[in-house]
Amino acid sequence: MYFLVNLTNPSIIGTRKNCGLLISMTVIKYSRSLPNYPLQWVSAEAEEIIGAQMVNADASDSHALRLIECVAHVSETTLGATCLTDGSIEKVVGLLVAALKDGSLVELGSLIRRRYIRKFTSLLLPDPSNDSTFDSEHISDGAAENWGRMLAACSKDTLRYWGGWPLFSRKRHTKYLNIQQVWISHGSAFAEQVYGALHSYYLKQARPAIAVHNRVLNHIALNQDKWPVEAFQDPDRVSELFTEVMNDSFLDMYDRDRDTDAYARIWNTSMLCFEQSLIARDIWAAPYDGLPRAPVNGSDTRHWHRVGKDGGEFIGKTITRAPVEVTDEHAMKILFEDVQSDLKIVLDWAQDRAHTGA
Repeated sequence: MYFLVNLTNPSIIGTRKNCGLLISMTVIKYSRSLPNYPLQWVSAEAEEIIGAQMVNADASDSHALRLIECVAHVSETTLGATCLTDGSIEKVVGLLVAALKDGSLVELGSLIRRRYIRKFTSLLLPDPSNDSTFDSEHISDGAAENWGRMLAACSKDTLRYWGGWPLFSRKRHTKYLNIQQVWISHGSAFAEQVYGALHSYYLKQARPAIAVHNRVLNHIALNQDKWPVEAFQDPDRVSELFTEVMNDSFLDMYDRDRDTDAYARIWNTSMLCFEQSLIARDIWAAPYDGLPRAPVNGSDTRHWHRVGKDGGEFIGKTITRAPVEVTDEHAMKILFEDVQSDLKIVLDWAQDRAHTGA
């Protein structure tokens, strides 16, 4: 079941007064966003127990846990270490089966829906005194009515939280902002402001690129005491936040042997996005010197032409000029040595910033 939504106003996703893009009328709007959801109602102990008990059923364990989390959230049922024996998992599984059958939880094909139902019903421990086995028809007898009642009474904030947080581009590419932890740590109002600004910005872009955005948001959520809501109204604090994330990011890139020069370009593009969305709208304060940029190698990029043995012309761009008279093998060696030098410059810069706290 679907309805149309106006892309220019993301805050009203979930209502019928929209036109523009088809959005599923389910609790979980985008199943691809599920990995971004933390487990709040499913404790670490319950996660381990459930993971050990569930059958494979050719269905994702991670997605299954998020579906359990969603139904536990809607029904306000906490799953702890005794979930298999205290009745809580039986309650959630019953509601899950009902929700999957009526299609109100998430859009799934019939085959994958049956696989998940099998996966969830494997969590139910059979009664030794009863030889009959559990089946989906049995456990959903009264659950469908209960689920419908709970869904009708579910708060708008809860339904909004499970909306997936998509960012659409003008070419209809979609990425999912990892803002759930910020919603939990800083509240729905703060999260909605951030999402709304980024959502509007990316509608004008060809393709969302949000790796840096998600890194910044995760840093904010994990350090909520250091970065409370009011910190974002202080230009110096905003500058401090991005400098801190930048230093951590580049050191992490280097430790994982990633291309730091390419990441510098992504970082700088992302800073432009933050400036033209959250800061331009006065949602976050504008640092006096702007957001920190990473030094990018390539400002001295030279165009070169080369004619092959067959007369074909090759055109390219490199920072270091490789003489035409050298062999291809020698040219690659020159370029490779220059790349290593560039990487060292970026690393030295990142380490210096980290040590000086600049």
